Order: sequence, then structure tokens, then C-alpha cells
Amino acid sequence: MPQIIYEKNAGELIPQGGRSVSTFPSGLVRVDQTFICSTPNVATHRADLKIKEDFPGGFEPAIDGLYIYPEVQENRRGDGFSELIASGYGRTADTLQNIRKQVFTGTLQRTSVGTLYFTNLFYSRNIINGFIAIKDGDSLSVEDLGLDDQLFVPFNLVNIDDNYEIVITSIEFNYKSQNYIDWNGDLRTRYFNRINFYNTRWGSEISFNFPWASPIIKVINSQNFGVFKELEISVS
Repeated sequence: MPQIIYEKNAGELIPQGGRSVSTFPSGLVRVDQTFICSTPNVATHRADLKIKEDFPGGFEPAIDGLYIYPEVQENRRGDGFSELIASGYGRTADTLQNIRKQVFTGTLQRTSVGTLYFTNLFYSRNIINGFIAIKDGDSLSVEDLGLDDQLFVPFNLVNIDDNYEIVITSIEFNYKSQNYIDWNGDLRTRYFNRINFYNTRWGSEISFNFPWASPIIKVINSQNFGVFKELEISVS
């Protein structure tokens, strides 16, 4: 039995069934839905369903817009109606998602503090990895990620040769700065920090120009979805 279609308004775009929703590690969301209209009105509706235009019927479950991508597909049914198959992308979060912490360990060699030397100074620091969805063309700074500054403070400082522990007593932030070009081509400033520590061998507190800078973003992978871009990033 042929399907009977009732148009409330002649030539209108009629959604079919529910929306199919897929999610990504970054909080990016894809919505797929089929619409029908009378075949003579296809060209009119396609003009409103261009890439990066608003997805018809609202942007749920996205938080700040759902936009068409890629190009809408057309299927002429032969009964006077055509199907327009649309996909749209938005995001359900605008913060770093699927956060993973990795510990990097390193060694400083022949580093001087006054007339004293560490021939091998062992240290650890965190590297934060994750995914985030941003609007194409938007900038993204470490501050935008909302991460705790303490995540990037070096720890487990040990003089390996003498096996004496180094205890951090205070940190002087931003005692030196340096400009650099970030992942997106924006000019930013990176700050270097000075660590004051107590060495159990010397029994005194010493300021040490530890080569520790404020974290920067490195993009591991980037995928474009029209208005939105999904980034896999590393912060260290």
C-alpha cells in the first residue's frame, strides 16, 4: 500500500522519525535525520540546507548550535516526494574531555647552583592528554582548559649521584617570560619559574633556576567537521 503523506503547508520540509545521535571523545556530537518534501520544492530547501547552516528542528542535544556537515544527500523516491538526508555537528561540552595523565621523567646534568653542582638531578612532571571540540577559527589557550596549575609543577626531585632528596619549599612564578607562536599561529607568552628548595644534605634553602616553563598546547590530531573542529591535544 503506498505511503500517504499529509503536508500541513504545501511544499514544507517534513522530518521523518527520530534523530540518530553519535558522540565523540571530545564531546562532539553528530545528528543524522531524514526529511521529505515534494520534489518540485527540493531546490528551495537545499538552498537552506547548505554546509555550516543551522540544522533544521533545533540544536539538541548540543549546547551551542548544531550545524550541517557534510553536504545534504538527496533521494528522489518516484512518488512525487524526495528525501533529504542531513547530518549536523555540535558539541555537548566545551572543556577538555577524556583526560589522561602521563608522567614524564627526566634528568638534568651538570647543573650549577652557585659553586655547587648536581651531576645528575632526577625529576618528574605531568603531561596531560585529552580531546576538545572547538569552533573552527577559535583560539585555544591553556587557561581555556581550566586545568589546575599544580598539575604542571615538577616533583620527585632527587640528586641521583648522592641520593639526597630535594624538597620544594616555594615557587617564584613568572620570573622570566618568552614569546612564542602557538599551535594556531597566535602569538603568546610563556613564563618560566624559579624553584626554591631544601636539600637534606646541605641543610639549607637554595634558589634554583629549574628549566620549568608554563605549559603549552601541542596538537596531536585535528579533524574538521564544518563549524566545529575536534582536537586531540597534549599539554606540558
